[in-house]
Amino acid sequence: VLPVLAPLACVVARRILASGPMREGRGLKAAAAAAMALCLAGVGTLVAMPQPGARLRLPADARIGPDDQVLMLDSYIYEIPFYWHLRAPVMVLGEWKNRPEPERDDWRKELADAARFDEARASRLLVDASRLPAILCAPRVTWLVGPNNSQLQHPWLAGTKLVAVNDRLAVWRHDGAARRGSHCAGLSDDLPERQP
Repeated sequence: VLPVLAPLACVVARRILASGPMREGRGLKAAAAAAMALCLAGVGTLVAMPQPGARLRLPADARIGPDDQVLMLDSYIYEIPFYWHLRAPVMVLGEWKNRPEPERDDWRKELADAARFDEARASRLLVDASRLPAILCAPRVTWLVGPNNSQLQHPWLAGTKLVAVNDRLAVWRHDGAARRGSHCAGLSDDLPERQP
């Protein structure tokens, strides 16, 4: 709709300027003052509202390194990659194998649709529970982001460090293993897939 706004504003301005009070200048000043007040109120409201990424801000001493990986647990939080300035795509843990086509338009459907265009990339980023040991028990840091009650579904999170939490989300840090293939965070290589 943006291309329509400029001609529409021109038509409205011509109509208003053609009326009596505007020709004298008093109405024009009042309209300009009202428009300025509305703009300032809008800016003030946006500044006062918490930004989406600020709801789950990492502490000052927690920095995501260039080689760290981010794994989202059973959800995709759209604002995290943007506000955390992530350069690499995040991985998403979920029930991706043998899952029926999502019926409603949500983050699962969006990721499933995108997976059709690049199956190799999707196989790396869309993670099933059976791949958790290989991802977490590697010699690199993994940041885990998910609902703040994720420990109920993922008891192995008790072996990680809780970094930040709010009323909706939480972040855990897992330092990985000194060498690939080691058991870590209470995970074993034969971790069964969760039942839906």
